[in-house]
Amino acid sequence: LSRRRQRQMCIRDRYESGGTMSDNDALYSLEKVGLRLEHEIYSGKESVIYSGVLGKRDVALKVFQPHKLKRMSHIFKRYEIFQDKTLKNPQKLAEDVAMSEYTFIKKASMGGVSVPTPIARVENVVVMDFITYKDDAAPTLKDIQMNDIEMEECYNQILTNLKNLYKNCDFIHGDLSEYNILLNGQGKVVIIDWSLSLLKKNYYSYDVFLRGIKNIGDFFGKDYVEIMKEVVWYG
Repeated sequence: LSRRRQRQMCIRDRYESGGTMSDNDALYSLEKVGLRLEHEIYSGKESVIYSGVLGKRDVALKVFQPHKLKRMSHIFKRYEIFQDKTLKNPQKLAEDVAMSEYTFIKKASMGGVSVPTPIARVENVVVMDFITYKDDAAPTLKDIQMNDIEMEECYNQILTNLKNLYKNCDFIHGDLSEYNILLNGQGKVVIIDWSLSLLKKNYYSYDVFLRGIKNIGDFFGKDYVEIMKEVVWYG
């Protein structure tokens, strides 16, 4: 076996990935600088999330998977996010989506939006801070029970984040819902999954942003028009 194949098998066996990590080179590069991969947290429509340790820092690794992204090509094409040349090359698409996620997280953070702290992007892997809740992975809003006071506090935090995003950044979150917002152990909301973000100048950006606002309104029982007034017109 080639040395490359041997190291891929080593990583796959060591982390019992069950074949989900089809692109091990990026993980191997991170391992060489001290990464210790721990376990799978979540497998979604575009990626697999792992927990790990880099130095003394708990991290999350988002591994964008080419075969999953290939099934999403119609979305990228519809919203004109990537060119046809990229869409025809699944590995290149995975790397470009990872770069998009990493770039938008950094910009959102600079704009005053609560996001996981981005650490690095290596090929199709994004490394960021691991968000915790009571010594475990932080839950999404859909997975946590809150009383009325906690719900209102959470809603107000999201409103503040959306105001900062719309005021300070030139893009919008492309898939905003209760599925893409975490609540950490300090009761702070953290917005995740930025890979489908659209620049404001994109023809579809307003409609996509409005859809996200409707999702938030439905979850909290709020009038989405009032949310739009707060975020866009009065924010």
